[in-house]
Amino acid sequence: MLNKLFAIFLLGSSIFAATEDPDKLINRGIALEVRSQFDKALELYALYQETYPFEYRVREAIFRSAEIYRNQKEYREAIRLYSILRNRYPHYEHAREVDYYLADSYSHTGNYARAMRHLRAYEEQFSEGKFSPEIALLKIRIYRDMREFPQLAEAIETLLRTDKTMNRVQRRELEHELTFLYLDRLNNRAAAYEHLENYYRLGGAREKYNLLLERKIVIERFKAADSFFDPSISDIEIDGDDIYIGTFNGGLHRFIRSSGKMEKISLPSPNIRDVYIDSDTIYAATFDGVYIYDKKSSKVTSLKSPSGSLHLAQKVVKDDRYLYFSTLMSGAAKFDIVTSAVENLSFGSFLGTNQVYALSSSPRYLAFGTLDYGAIILDRQTNKKHIVNTEKGLNGNNIKTILIDGRFIWLGVHNGGVFRYDPETENLQKYHWDIRYPSSMAIREAEIFIGTTGEGLWIYNRDTGRMEKLTVYEGLSSDDVQTVRIENDYIWIGYLEKGIDVLYRPLRNVP
Repeated sequence: MLNKLFAIFLLGSSIFAATEDPDKLINRGIALEVRSQFDKALELYALYQETYPFEYRVREAIFRSAEIYRNQKEYREAIRLYSILRNRYPHYEHAREVDYYLADSYSHTGNYARAMRHLRAYEEQFSEGKFSPEIALLKIRIYRDMREFPQLAEAIETLLRTDKTMNRVQRRELEHELTFLYLDRLNNRAAAYEHLENYYRLGGAREKYNLLLERKIVIERFKAADSFFDPSISDIEIDGDDIYIGTFNGGLHRFIRSSGKMEKISLPSPNIRDVYIDSDTIYAATFDGVYIYDKKSSKVTSLKSPSGSLHLAQKVVKDDRYLYFSTLMSGAAKFDIVTSAVENLSFGSFLGTNQVYALSSSPRYLAFGTLDYGAIILDRQTNKKHIVNTEKGLNGNNIKTILIDGRFIWLGVHNGGVFRYDPETENLQKYHWDIRYPSSMAIREAEIFIGTTGEGLWIYNRDTGRMEKLTVYEGLSSDDVQTVRIENDYIWIGYLEKGIDVLYRPLRNVP
């Protein structure tokens, strides 16, 4: 007890002695602070303020006291002292920084409105100050707590852009946070995809987030509520600013990207199966026939073959000056755009069937997929006809989709999988993927996109041999893919009963 009283006496004596010289008093406080004896330093700073309120260095005593309280997380006392310094001594050398310290202290008390007020005041007078990265970090903390997600994303972007001292691990974690922000909170999937790629480049675990990568590429959805009334999509055609959308029972619609408007195109049949756009003319294959729509005049005419209307029309493809229409009753129709002449290709022709469904063409090949006779391929260079069916090794003769890929012909067989036929060698290769019901195919450089009924979208990279599968689990609206259209970095997917997804899948980032 006596030792304790003696220690208190010595401290009191030291403080009293120090008061005889103002500089000695505050310097003694600084020395104690340097030795991390913060409580004793605060006592001396408080004594200095009380004893010498008009000395110049009282500003320093207040500032140092505020800093100690802030570092010790006694934010209310820190706020009191910073406020005194800000209001009484606006010309103090650290006065310009006080708004930042006040913002930081207020943020820890939950008073975000005052914190932001002081941050704005700091930025107005000190926009390029030494606290730029700290300001971004403070904003990030505030916006996280306030759940103001657009501002949070902007603050993180600013920090990543301006802080050149941040290490790789810190950057990686912020890129990861931005990925989830843009996906889950801001519905900006293109940005989410880009930040996920940044995360990977900084060493993020790709194995852990592969599904996330695939899920993030969905950037826009169209549903029945978006004015096309029928969410079962039969075809999508891209014509500059206009997207033409064919539906199974709701007619043909035009989506105007620049205005965001959706309008219906008046046709005699609501049962659209396929669409081809040739400048100002739209050719529509419908359940009730083939119709030609003039964009300028809105006039509609019906295309008839020598045997009559082309009922149960399914697909349309252009081949030089000719358009070919497939039907389930009359085979195929060959329409000469120049002369307007129509030729029937049916059971009595080289097709050998009236049930033609899939079509594809290239400068060399013209391919027909039938429901009962396999695939018929015309090689115009050699004038040879190839018949690819069960006798050649197909798992069935019901061809639901055909894609010409240079010298190869890809065939999607209903309940039979995917095959590739080489007309030059007459070799037929079956791909042992678990695809039973292929419905559509599209190509983009090395990638083959295979839409399926019930099994989502499959993407095969011919260069790497890698196969990806996207389903509802990865974020698709449905596993029933009816049509796939490629537009540079964007993949348009039309579903049965679930409208349209637009996927952002930039070529530069293809896994």
